[in-house]
Formats: sequence, structure tokens, C-alpha cells
Amino acid sequence: MVDVKPLDQLIQIEFQKKWFFFSQDNFFIALLKSNYLEKVLKKHFLEIENIQIKPDWKENPFGNFVMTIKERQKAGIWCNNNPENSCFYFDSNGYLFRKSPESKGPFIIEVTDTASLGLGLGGTVGDTNLVSGLLSLQEELKKISELVIENMTIINQNYDFIMQLTNGWKLYFDPKIDVVNQFRVFNVLIAEKKISPTDRIEYIDLRIKNKAYIKRP
Repeated sequence: MVDVKPLDQLIQIEFQKKWFFFSQDNFFIALLKSNYLEKVLKKHFLEIENIQIKPDWKENPFGNFVMTIKERQKAGIWCNNNPENSCFYFDSNGYLFRKSPESKGPFIIEVTDTASLGLGLGGTVGDTNLVSGLLSLQEELKKISELVIENMTIINQNYDFIMQLTNGWKLYFDPKIDVVNQFRVFNVLIAEKKISPTDRIEYIDLRIKNKAYIKRP
């Protein structure tokens, strides 16, 4: 949630600045201030996804503004594999917008970067295909009650990732290919009883289109 106090303080500071040689009671300055404030606030408050600031034409357009803010929603947690174990929330576009405690559990995706991508606040996780793919996989796996996600790990610069399941299996995915289709190949193996959740399997590589490579101990 956006912290209102520092937001208000920044608005007050920016609002008191003099604008060129124009009178402050000027419609052009009122519009210019609102556009400028939008850019400043988005830069300083990464939690803001979208903001609209308009002069309050009904009351005092030169001194009052009407502000509408849309905050970023948490889609998952990105953790860097470093001594600090720094973690950040990312939104549905993969944008890292706030520090996060490390979190384990079924309600939010946690992704660990072992590829040393070095992402931090204001960075973007891969592309929108990666994040949408992760969210889709989470939903798809809920349909198989015996299998639960333990964690997800990025393994290379191409954002290939491993989904570790609680039964010990590791599923390899390539986000450049439709991950839901890759998962369907896995699902067929389960449906046709070619593999069972109780089987001893080291990993299943689904990165080759419409194929699965199964590595058993």
C-alpha cells in the first residue's frame, strides 16, 4: 500500500515551487503542474501503477488537485540468490515494486534467481509471458491434488525455470514457448498413467515442443 504521509509531503514540496514567469493563477500552469506531479510521484513511489492528477475545476484549480491512484497488485515474490537474500514483490507485468519478506506457501508464487540476473527495485522480471506463464501453471497444478509446488527457480539468462514439486519432481520449462502447452504434455503423462505422483523421478524436461524427457534415478 502506498504510504500516504511521504506522498503528501512530496506533493507539498513540488506544489510550492515557482513555475517560470507565469502567474500561479494560470490555467496553463495548473495543467502543467498536474502532468509534472504525475511523473514525479510515479518515479518516487514504485507501488503506483497509474496516477491521474487534475486541477479541481469546481473549487480551486490553482491550489487544489483531484488525484486518482491505481496501486500495483502483488503477483509473486522474486528472490535474489545472494547473501542478503533480497526479495521483492512483482506485479502481473513482472515489475519489481516493493521489498518483501521471503515467503513460503501455496498462496503466492516465489521465484528464486540462481542465474545471477541481478534484478532489484524498478527492474522487470523477464517479460509478460514469463509472469503470465507462472500464474497459469500455478492454476493448472491446483487441478492435480497430489502435486503441490514447493518452489520455482530461474536457471539461466533465458529465464528457463524449474518447478520443484513437493513429491521431489523437478519440471523444466522454457518461457519462450507457451508454458501451458508444455504443462499439457505433462498432464497427458499423468492422465494416461505413464507416470504416477508416487514414482521416483529426478526431473521431467518439457522444453522440447510437444515432448517430455523423463529422467529416473
